[in-house]
Amino acid sequence: MHFCTLYDGKKIKGRIKAKYEDFIVEEMPHRHEVLEIGKDYEFDETSEGKFLHCVLIKKGYDTFEAVSILRKKLRIKKEDRITFAGLKDKHAYTSQLIGMYKVQKEAVENLELKDIEVVPIRYGGKVFLGGLWGNRFTITVRDIEQDEKEVREIIDGFFEKTGGYFPNYYGEQRFGTKREITHLFGKYIVLRKFEEGVLFYLTAFKKKEHDERMRKARELIEKGNYEEALETIPRKYEHERIMLRTLIKTGDFRLAFLSLPKKFQRFVINSYQSYLFNRLLEKVVKAGYFDEKLKLPIVGYDYSKPVFREKWHDMLDEMLEEEGIKPEMFYFSKEKHLTTTTRYRKAFGKVHDFEFVKFEKDEMFEGKNKLTIRFALRKSTYATTFLRELLDYVVEGES
Repeated sequence: MHFCTLYDGKKIKGRIKAKYEDFIVEEMPHRHEVLEIGKDYEFDETSEGKFLHCVLIKKGYDTFEAVSILRKKLRIKKEDRITFAGLKDKHAYTSQLIGMYKVQKEAVENLELKDIEVVPIRYGGKVFLGGLWGNRFTITVRDIEQDEKEVREIIDGFFEKTGGYFPNYYGEQRFGTKREITHLFGKYIVLRKFEEGVLFYLTAFKKKEHDERMRKARELIEKGNYEEALETIPRKYEHERIMLRTLIKTGDFRLAFLSLPKKFQRFVINSYQSYLFNRLLEKVVKAGYFDEKLKLPIVGYDYSKPVFREKWHDMLDEMLEEEGIKPEMFYFSKEKHLTTTTRYRKAFGKVHDFEFVKFEKDEMFEGKNKLTIRFALRKSTYATTFLRELLDYVVEGES
């Protein structure tokens, strides 16, 4: 799912995420503090608090998956006993701060988990979602045919024309990296079409499913063979397994959705809101409107048409009508944890501390070059969104 860019100049053609180490994301709790991967951290023995603060370093898992593994390993039943400041990509090598309620550092020091490292650094208070400055990215772009001179000219052209600004779209991980359907699932829930939504999530895009067992399971679900499908689904598909178990037990699609972890339920709704924001922002960009201070609404139940209107207000009204959505639909009288209020998000982000690290021969793609760049972005700003301004890229595994 790609939205139009602000910069319309020539792009660097290449490939990202050929391996986890090509996409390094290190959380920045403060402007000049980076949770560096590979750093030798020392535990603060003088620290106090009910939460054990750790640096979570992982690759091949998103934040929800990694936290779920930790909860099972440490026998933590409640979801809110492990908290984090931000969500990190699955297809990346990442670091981030997490807090674990009433867990002692000795419990995690000897954990042995595949591609997950937990480094205790201190005791403290709860780690709140959004409690970070941003992230530092070190990105390697591979399979480049262009030479270094042309690549540098493209990068310089972007900064000269935009000043480092770009449309602040929500990134692809907001909608599902393997199947970009989370926002569509969310729309069904907002419309209260629980049966259609659950079945859509369980069966969508089965023809493109790479996992043969999962493809077969999706076909069984379409036929209503839920018990056989549950036996077929690999254990790593946790959300599908949770909903199927509830369907087998109750036959209730609303309860099947509500049996999912609450954080994921909210994420599904937020995903659809993010999609609406992206659609509106694209309309703004296409209209040629740029204002670094502009903020656009993430529509919630309390959004109302303002008295003093700008052009984008008409764009938003038209888009909501096309979607068949009214703001009040984001209010859930029974499932109150799903209710969302209107928030505002900056329409344009800015890249900080951009560094051209190196340009060299690509050892993975014969006869091609690779580029390594490093930069920082504020929280809730996506690297893949910024990279679309510079690159015409494909992600490893995409055709």
